[in-house]
Amino acid sequence: MSGNVNDYGYNRAMKDGLEEMKKNVPGLRLIEAENVPETAESERIMEGMIQQGAKLIFATSFGHQQFAFNLAKTHPDVVFEHAGGLDCRRRTSATSSARPRPPGTPWGWRPAR
Repeated sequence: MSGNVNDYGYNRAMKDGLEEMKKNVPGLRLIEAENVPETAESERIMEGMIQQGAKLIFATSFGHQQFAFNLAKTHPDVVFEHAGGLDCRRRTSATSSARPRPPGTPWGWRPAR
């Protein structure tokens, strides 16, 4: 998250969603980070999460989105989602360019299977 979860706004809403996931998804292990800057540091933080075993990453800030796209190219086994949905892409292969998502598809982008 780009800010503190106690902001009683966007970051709190993201945190509340994570708490609901914890309650409803058996065996879920969350790796969380607060106050993540909207710089290349966010890419390093997400890479660290992947190294800890993360298979699903929610980039919750517009400033994190391009860095998540960068990581999606090198981690086809990880699903990246973005809460805002701006500039969403669906990757078609590890080396291809992205294409716009079809209407009605979920937020975010997924690696080719």
